Amino acid sequence: NKSNKSNRHDHHIQNHSNRSRYEEEDDGDEEKKSKTVKLRSNETICKNAIVSPACLGNGEINRKKREAVLSAMDNSPIKHFVIVLRTPNHLKYRGVYVVESDGESIRKLCGSGPKVITKEVTEKYFRYDSGARAFKGLPSKDFTVCDAVALNQSCWHKSGTTPHL
Repeated sequence: NKSNKSNRHDHHIQNHSNRSRYEEEDDGDEEKKSKTVKLRSNETICKNAIVSPACLGNGEINRKKREAVLSAMDNSPIKHFVIVLRTPNHLKYRGVYVVESDGESIRKLCGSGPKVITKEVTEKYFRYDSGARAFKGLPSKDFTVCDAVALNQSCWHKSGTTPHL
């Protein structure tokens, strides 16, 4: 009976660890301080978000932009994407980024916005809920577990101009 409880506990731990969207790789070199993150693909989820009304929809108006985004995602060697949204109050599509190997920043694949985004300018993290076809807030502050982020309003404000929300 004690053995059965232990096996169930081990199975629960194993299942829980399999749900992680990333794993850290340890190359064994203690002098090398950089962390490398082995990312799991969220390509299908992000493609569903792109074609949903939450981003670019499925209508004719954004067809060319949507096709360009999906093509860029297909051609990317990195398959963990982060959709960048305007601000937490204006969840308007701005671009698709890929997570850098250290998991600490994201690099622009296509769209508008900064070339590289760090956690310091990221205001809120989201997961895409395909059932609700909407982005849902996450308590996490990690690029490796989110599907989208909203940036601080200051990122969209060029000096001497008024931002267009």
